[in-house]
Amino acid sequence: MKSRSLHVVSLPLLVVAMVGVEVPLVPARNVPQVAAGEIAGPAAGPLGDPMLPSPAAVEVPPLEVSGSSELSALPVDPVLGSSPRAGAVEPEVGDGAALVASEMAAADAKRTVDGFDPGTSLEAVSARSEFTTVFANADGTSTAVISLEPQHYQVAPGRWAKIDPRLVPVVGEVGVFETAAGSVRVRADVSGLTVGTPRGRAFHLAPVGDGAKLSAPQVAIDGLSVTYGEVWPGVDVRFRVSNTTLTKEFVLTRPGTAGSFGVALDGLVLVDDGKGVLSVVGPAADEVSVGTVVVANGDRSPIADGDARPTATATPNAKGDGSVLTVGVDKDWLAALPAGAFPIIVDPTIAIGNIAGFSVGWARDSSGAQVNSCGAIGGAACPWAYAGNASTTGLYRWRSVFGYDYSAYLPTATMGSQLYAAAMYMTVQGGSANPATVYVRRATDYSWCGIYGDPIGCGGDNSPWGSASLTTGSAFVDVMPMFASGNHWSAGAPNIGWGFNGDETPGVHNVKLMTTSLWLTFDRTAVVTARTPSDGATIHYPAEGLVLGATAAADPDPAQQTWYRYWLCRSPGLGNCVKESGWTTNPSYAMYPVGPGVVYSLYNVQLYWMV
Repeated sequence: MKSRSLHVVSLPLLVVAMVGVEVPLVPARNVPQVAAGEIAGPAAGPLGDPMLPSPAAVEVPPLEVSGSSELSALPVDPVLGSSPRAGAVEPEVGDGAALVASEMAAADAKRTVDGFDPGTSLEAVSARSEFTTVFANADGTSTAVISLEPQHYQVAPGRWAKIDPRLVPVVGEVGVFETAAGSVRVRADVSGLTVGTPRGRAFHLAPVGDGAKLSAPQVAIDGLSVTYGEVWPGVDVRFRVSNTTLTKEFVLTRPGTAGSFGVALDGLVLVDDGKGVLSVVGPAADEVSVGTVVVANGDRSPIADGDARPTATATPNAKGDGSVLTVGVDKDWLAALPAGAFPIIVDPTIAIGNIAGFSVGWARDSSGAQVNSCGAIGGAACPWAYAGNASTTGLYRWRSVFGYDYSAYLPTATMGSQLYAAAMYMTVQGGSANPATVYVRRATDYSWCGIYGDPIGCGGDNSPWGSASLTTGSAFVDVMPMFASGNHWSAGAPNIGWGFNGDETPGVHNVKLMTTSLWLTFDRTAVVTARTPSDGATIHYPAEGLVLGATAAADPDPAQQTWYRYWLCRSPGLGNCVKESGWTTNPSYAMYPVGPGVVYSLYNVQLYWMV
């Protein structure tokens, strides 16, 4: 059971905000439900004060980044938990602080939060941002789902529309398809794909090499992939689209195919490090990046066989304005596969546009050198989080550091905020088919050593806050304790940096490529910003009475009702209270009406009050 400080200051007729929102009491379900893989962390109570803004944050250095950090926290609505009792008046209530503490403790014992329910929660469209979708829950709380990949694009100042990456037919142009809605635009026709970036750049992709030929594009029923059949004998080229990624898949449909394949990237310049790590250079480097090559079977499950040895190299194109990307697998390995092993997919990925919070992927090669293959600070970021060993050879071991912007939901001077649940949602998109554990840590730096307590010395304790065992599919990891540590849910709190890593035992192929999102269930309420009478007032004439008034900030949840409760006391800190109003929806309350006035014992007495 937790206690709350009322923060009442010893000044004459002082008012401190104490505004509540009525919320039904419902069974607990703090973490969104999934079919499999849910991981529950240590139990933790709600963070933030349901009535008062959280105190100033304990200073914790944020991650070192250039420019302003995009890591931040979502505001939470303070929730009282007990039903308001409109109109009740209890004269001579005595120790108000003890009574309030007792009531709030009882409310905490009863108050549970159901949070997000896919059957009843409704999206709050006006609360959209580029990376966030907010749901209004039936119990009065809100759930924000914050992704690394953009969920919306701006159609006008203050207006966001959902990204729809599906490829749909272009009216009046036979065999041509374009993105349905979004700031990343893909156009597919018989010449290949043209991609437009959010900042107005464009590049073109088309298979090249001996015997390469393109037929009319065939778009899947769901609109999320387009295939060019038999570009080479036994090899289809398929492009898959998401909100910000473009996956090029070379689909080997039968034995006897070639082992390497080329794609011309006109308008996009790549360089490689000779070890399969590709980087974008030039004007597009701030919004385009290229991921590692993944080898998978026909249902896109990653193949764990390290003998596949996928490769990726980049050379200048003939016009000098782009590159030719050549990817492949080991020819001997490919030739030895039985017919039943096909189709085989060779899959490099391109990420386009912004990824939230300086998402960064770091790897270390066998020589001990740190390699930043995507996501340089201020540049394009890794499309997914990476964790684990990229191959059995131990050439690359992946760790990822990234963050989310949830600052709009933290408590402020005019808004109380309480966090009820926080969970990290991870979905495997590629990598090894072997089961592997992914650890969630608080990152201390954007670097290979950022998962340690001491990033400079690459050591020190930094125990994981949670973990999930993943093969394929998805899992939730409870990260509520992470917010509870270091006062991370309070006004002005530093942003949490997140770090992922896996088992780095040599010789084990266990890398996981994952999309991630942060789920936060919170509640918030307005805070009183002004009150009457002013500090120092005393009652000199019986008939003048005493009317207390409060002005609250705009309610962050206008569809909910704000309730007030007024206390009048002889001593600071709700001590020796003489009267309280009970719960009322009125922003003013006549403790002693004009006419009858105040009782004689309160004439010329310094009084303290709170709402």
